[in-house]
Amino acid sequence: MKIYKFIKIYVLILLLIASGTMSFAQEVSGLIKNSKNKELIGYVIRNNATGQEIKTGKRGNFTINASANDVLDVLLNGIKVSELEVKGENAVYFLHENPFVKSVDGAYGKVNRSTSSSAMDILTADKIESTSYTNTHHVTIGQLAGLTTTMNNGEPGSNGLSFRIRGNNTFGTNTPLVLVDGFESSFAHLSNFEIETITVLKDAVATAMYGMRASNGVILVTTKKGYVGQTSMKVNADFGTLMPTNLPDYVDAYTYSSLANQAHANDGLAPRYSQSELDGYQLDNDPYNYPNVDWQEEMLKSATDYMNTSVEFRGGSERVQYYSMIAYMYANGLFKHTDENPQYSSANKFNRINFRTNADIALTNNFDLNIGIGGRLESRNDPQSGTAGLMYNIQNSPANRYVMYNENGTYGGSSQYRANPMGEMVGKGYTDAHSRYINFNMRLNYAMDFIAKGLSASAEVAFNNAFTGTERFNASYRVYDRVLNTLPDGTTELNYVPYGTETTITYNGRSTVQDRTETFRAYLAYDRTFGNHAINALFLYDQNKQVYQNQAEAYKYNGWSLRANYGYQNKYFLDLVGSYNGSNAYNPEKQYGFFPALGASWIVSNEDFLNSNKLVDYLKLRSSYGITGNSEGVPRFTYLPNYSGDGSYRFGKTAGVSIGGLSEKSIVNPDYQWSKNYQLNIGFDAVLLNKVNLSFDYFKQNTTDILQSINPEVTEMVGIAVPQFNYGEVKNTGFETALGYSDNMTNGISWYVEGNVGFATNEITKAYEVGNNPTSMVGESLGAIYGYLADGFYQNPADIAASPVNTLHPVQPGDVKYKNIAGSGVIDEHDRTVLGNAIPELHYGINLGAEIKGVYVSASLDGLQRDVMMNYHSVYRPLGSGYSNISEYAANNHWTPDRGNSARLPRLSVSDNYNNYVASSLYLQDGSFFRLRSAEIGYKFNKSILQKIRIAGAKVYVRGHNLAVLHSIEGDVDPEVMGGHPLLKSYNIGLNVQF
Repeated sequence: MKIYKFIKIYVLILLLIASGTMSFAQEVSGLIKNSKNKELIGYVIRNNATGQEIKTGKRGNFTINASANDVLDVLLNGIKVSELEVKGENAVYFLHENPFVKSVDGAYGKVNRSTSSSAMDILTADKIESTSYTNTHHVTIGQLAGLTTTMNNGEPGSNGLSFRIRGNNTFGTNTPLVLVDGFESSFAHLSNFEIETITVLKDAVATAMYGMRASNGVILVTTKKGYVGQTSMKVNADFGTLMPTNLPDYVDAYTYSSLANQAHANDGLAPRYSQSELDGYQLDNDPYNYPNVDWQEEMLKSATDYMNTSVEFRGGSERVQYYSMIAYMYANGLFKHTDENPQYSSANKFNRINFRTNADIALTNNFDLNIGIGGRLESRNDPQSGTAGLMYNIQNSPANRYVMYNENGTYGGSSQYRANPMGEMVGKGYTDAHSRYINFNMRLNYAMDFIAKGLSASAEVAFNNAFTGTERFNASYRVYDRVLNTLPDGTTELNYVPYGTETTITYNGRSTVQDRTETFRAYLAYDRTFGNHAINALFLYDQNKQVYQNQAEAYKYNGWSLRANYGYQNKYFLDLVGSYNGSNAYNPEKQYGFFPALGASWIVSNEDFLNSNKLVDYLKLRSSYGITGNSEGVPRFTYLPNYSGDGSYRFGKTAGVSIGGLSEKSIVNPDYQWSKNYQLNIGFDAVLLNKVNLSFDYFKQNTTDILQSINPEVTEMVGIAVPQFNYGEVKNTGFETALGYSDNMTNGISWYVEGNVGFATNEITKAYEVGNNPTSMVGESLGAIYGYLADGFYQNPADIAASPVNTLHPVQPGDVKYKNIAGSGVIDEHDRTVLGNAIPELHYGINLGAEIKGVYVSASLDGLQRDVMMNYHSVYRPLGSGYSNISEYAANNHWTPDRGNSARLPRLSVSDNYNNYVASSLYLQDGSFFRLRSAEIGYKFNKSILQKIRIAGAKVYVRGHNLAVLHSIEGDVDPEVMGGHPLLKSYNIGLNVQF
């Protein structure tokens, strides 16, 4: 009995001690975010003590059984990315998000980035949504390492952006293949709110499955999908104002008249304007007899308006997940006075409605259905003269040419000058364009675990249709020249002499452009892990048909592709990729090609020797080599004779009787093929100190069999064009790197900074050239700028006599003098040389931001390096070939005897002087720039307060785009858009609310 009592007391003491030192497992709730304060969705929280696993919900939330101070593992795609030490109920945990271990978009489906040797970069929805561009292409500017963007048009809603992945590698098209949800389509006019990710695939392992269309890289755009959880609704509203970044300044009427007289004197002509006219322009108090019109001020608004709104619905159950969105955007143009004609409006404005629904449906436990329906409706109204044409007319009309309106309300003009900018805007009619784009795709997935675990089959169809109808409504207008006639009694009489024809608005016809793409694919996939081994493989058949309006034969691509990834011990990985596909553009006997790629990677951080290190949290080394093709933009059916109507022939004795004839357009080339790109890539991905993300890639490409024409070598006696041949070769090398740092500090401040740099340089290593070509392409860049080396200006007749003989054009003092680099004593085409490179070789981007107690700021900056030639621009060509406008820059920098060699431009002239405006180093400028692309400040409302009124989240913001730029181009010219419609900067206010 005593022993029994002793045992009870002993057990009681142990329990008391344990109760003071231990806590029992209980249900713990928490929320995980990254250092940018973004909730992390789809991460697995695992308690190793109990084996329990739970996945974070749509707001990064989780609930799990754990004891205080337990350490929980955080996993993504089966890979441990961090640990959590349990803090208590409803704690917020900040993790460094490892971007290199996610499941991401790859060729024909998702790939595990941690196991793949691919070179890729990804732009996520949070950055895409935080933009207010009228063209969604612009969200990529400066954001993705290896992707160079160049702009050529600033008009709202335009497609004025060009993409290059890793620079240029061919004489032909270097535009990458763009796929939206796996199917070829542009994303320029998708709503920025419907996009989940934009992924750039860069090396052969990433792109070889696309075969002969992969050499220029691939851009994958994926739209949002549903998730398991209660339906959420998100409302986005963005309002802004748009204004030009730069507009060149032009001289007033008096300055123009004086300089025009100077040009006449230089050309040996009588003065164009008399002294009394000069006095009238200088006094500037008689606008009808002596006009002084600032056409940019009169015709262009200082700002215009913009709006972008959307409503999104997202949610679902285990059986059905869905995403649905509708968005509306409009942007008005810069032109004034567009509603002054009572018959119609010539306003330039752009409207767009986007819609999308994606659904994932589990029909049975083994049978899934994925459906996507998206599209947009667009309308655009423009002046009949065209936006670019009007901008040219406005900027090239001198201030003294005519008044906008005469006293009687008619358009000013003369017999010589009838293109009054106001008349061109209001009096010529308008165009009205309407477009529709419909995208539909459906996929059936069947899990075949009953045959082999991890085996599945899929079939997919897609249909894309695009249609644009443009209606033209024409009118014409008269201009009236003011003529003062002196009557016999000495008085004057004002008359208006009309020129041109005035007509009311009439319908002038309709043009349509339409195309459709039909796709069918069949997949067989296998994904299985056994012990230390893991295999993920995909085998597919792809059939694609593109039908364009007025094309008798569709463009067809089809073939087979394979991607296989093998992993051992989650450390060592091997990628085997290949495709065998073809196009009906080529000879049926040579339509198909094989495009293999091999890659290997090693996750060094999973090795035991790095387990205890404090510096490296993640490190993967990777390499790849493969062959891809380029068949984009090439002529079709060159293996077949091609005949066309060509004049007529006389037969028999009867006069006037002739019969139409045919001629062969080009010699047949049955061996015509795609070019081949041999690609090597070596790189690594790393996470350091649980705060730093770093990636680096070096690449080397050699493109062979590039199409070239040899027409210049063929004598005219042949009587027929010679086809292109696969001949040229280009070498392209470079690197790209991305570095990011983020931190969440103990005082509640979170901040981040990210940067990326890409460099690519190319060299033509083989090219067919005419034997007497004085400037060889071989050894130079694809973007080489050829021209003459300027050596100042001829100062006087003695200088001309002492200089090499100029054969370009008769010269006189003030004309451009060139170096005789050929040493012949004669300036001719043999003195042309390479002046610079028009293709950007270096590009970079920077993102940074911070947040404290709901207040956040962010900014994005980017830039690139390139050379530009400005000899074509009106700012640098005063008077043009006659009497067009003179910029302030030209007025202050043209040659005069007093300026000598300090001048930047040649003498003024009204003649078409080839010598002065041929491509030369005089007009070569450094087109590099560094731009503050966007900046934003906003406030995220406290979620605990919002939940009381059933709002899940809300933020308000003020945002700007294209706000400032550093560059060295002279003459008030924007370094990105140097002609046509100016680049626009914007200031926006917005609200996002999620229910």
